[in-house]
Amino acid sequence: MHRGFSPLGGGARANEDPETSKNWEAGLRYFGNAFFAEMIGFHSDFSNKAENCSVGSPCSNGATSGSFVTGEAEISGVEFQLQTGTRAGEFYLPVSLTYTFTQAEISKDNAASGLKKGDQLKDVPENQMSFRTGMEHPSGWDNYLVATYVDEMCASAGCNNTATKLDETESLFLVDFISRYALTASADVFLKVDNLFDERQIVARLPDGAMANLPRTASLGISVNF
Repeated sequence: MHRGFSPLGGGARANEDPETSKNWEAGLRYFGNAFFAEMIGFHSDFSNKAENCSVGSPCSNGATSGSFVTGEAEISGVEFQLQTGTRAGEFYLPVSLTYTFTQAEISKDNAASGLKKGDQLKDVPENQMSFRTGMEHPSGWDNYLVATYVDEMCASAGCNNTATKLDETESLFLVDFISRYALTASADVFLKVDNLFDERQIVARLPDGAMANLPRTASLGISVNF
């Protein structure tokens, strides 16, 4: 449990209080011989939630400087993680899954901001998931596939109560691939392909309209640890 504090940005007015919150987190963790699991619940109660505005990340009211105070809000959810694996001949096949559910919304009507109880906060996806599997060989040749899903998000607070989809992003499902071979104990050569199936979705709408995610991108290189 801890108390959060965040000062307002430049341009804050005398009647605006800094952002404060009370945060709780609790979880369970299990370690087995070939199995790991973890579940964590979290809850943050904001007395005065605020957005910091910039040209690159405008606030929900369109401001590009200072802060936009949205008022009382709550962010709560649960995160689950699972790791295991099995052997297939000389290969080891690791598997891991991570899932996060988050509910982030205004908890009290705020006449100053115009937001109402139940309005969703910006930039917080409700569901996020990552699944990773691979093939690891004693020779040092390892290959992995990582599948990632991210829900749509509000581009401005309260998008769930507007009549247009232009206030939110689109959900995104991506698959990445990486192959790595150990040349020495401290040097690896790798091939990485981001967005293997070249999925294209709108992942941001600010500051200059709809923007898509990174297209299929391949990179080849050497990684050295000193």
